Amino acid sequence: MKRDILPKVCVAVLNYNGLQWLQGCLDSLAKTAYPNFEVLIADNSSTDGSQEFIKSRYPSMKLMAFDENLGFTGGYNRMFAYSDADYFVLLNNDTVVPEPNWINLLVAKMEEDPSIAAATCKLVYLSDPERINSIGGRGYWWTGSFDVGDGELDHGQYDDEKTDPFSFSGAAAMVRLPLIHQLNGFDEELFAYREDFDLSWRLRLQGYKIVLVPGAKILHAGGGSFGSLSYRKIHLSSRNWLRLMLKNYEASTLARGLLFYLVFEFVVRLFGTMWVKKNLRFGLIPFHSILWNIKHLKSTLRERQKVQKNRTIRDAAILESMGPGGFEPIHHLLKRVKILKKNTPT
Repeated sequence: MKRDILPKVCVAVLNYNGLQWLQGCLDSLAKTAYPNFEVLIADNSSTDGSQEFIKSRYPSMKLMAFDENLGFTGGYNRMFAYSDADYFVLLNNDTVVPEPNWINLLVAKMEEDPSIAAATCKLVYLSDPERINSIGGRGYWWTGSFDVGDGELDHGQYDDEKTDPFSFSGAAAMVRLPLIHQLNGFDEELFAYREDFDLSWRLRLQGYKIVLVPGAKILHAGGGSFGSLSYRKIHLSSRNWLRLMLKNYEASTLARGLLFYLVFEFVVRLFGTMWVKKNLRFGLIPFHSILWNIKHLKSTLRERQKVQKNRTIRDAAILESMGPGGFEPIHHLLKRVKILKKNTPT
């Protein structure tokens, strides 16, 4: 697909009390080589002086200031609605862009094929750039999503075209904005966590593709707003996965998946999370997740009706592309627990 005019790109940074990260992120964006882009920053009612810092140091960058914390989903939905760009880049506040041609690479990939809905960047750790943070997401069908490659040394193992993440990473990815408008953006009930997986899932149900652009490498600190493994983060991840299942699976898939979800939540997550955190309070997360979903069941069913009405892809194909199976293997789970413990403050 060729255009006479270079596509317009909006790079959108959502911030909440991320003052310590903003200079590194915004200074690196200022070096971007792509000629037709703008930077849009939205602040979720920070109390750390972020808004004043942005206004004084980056007056050419557009700032949207919210009166309350709208979460990842609400904040980005307001930015989706504001922007008139062809392509929209979601970028976490705790990232640094090391190469000025990163947007050029993303746009070139998106322009190849109109069925590509999103192109995710290769995220590596800011503190250890040789180690991968994420090349996109995949999921275990009944237990949740995960970042592909997290913790692995980067030796180009994901740099060929065979790499096919199921979802883009909300930390650094380009999306085709008109498609996002068609799907009404993120599900705002999710607030934060797994919202990128949900939107990718809904895009895939309509036959669109998610791809990786490994040359667009982004340095990522991780946990910039919520911390590495907080109670709220684990709770949001748990409750949101159940909502995703209830909305997006066909009835037959959902019928067998719910039991497996419950087993995982009340056995693996309940005891595993308490073991990692050494805090009995974390054992309440499965109960709170289910109660939240019961409370929000009416809205979930409304969203489910929309998703199922508009889908063109059956679950057999979705499950195959989503991930390797229903449950995470013990060795993989223990590896992730080790990474979480390492990145969790004592």
